[in-house]
Amino acid sequence: MTDLSQFTLACLPELILAIGALTLLMLGAFVGERATAAVLAGGVLVIAGVLVIGDSATGGKPDERERGVSAETPSSARNLGVGG
Repeated sequence: MTDLSQFTLACLPELILAIGALTLLMLGAFVGERATAAVLAGGVLVIAGVLVIGDSATGGKPDERERGVSAETPSSARNLGVGG
């Protein structure tokens, strides 16, 4: 895969969450209290979709950030006493 497609695949869960949240926000804002059940159901579906897509985006394996392993601690974090 190219670098752009890898980057897009890695960002896909965040994109789905952002677009879903904004869509549900606009639905709730324009329809009002009548949309409560739809917004709730949509929120559950968006989160479930993010969990499924996020797992498949990494191939089912946690990446280095999720495991807490980093190649190098940034110098700014070392100055704050964070990391090793």
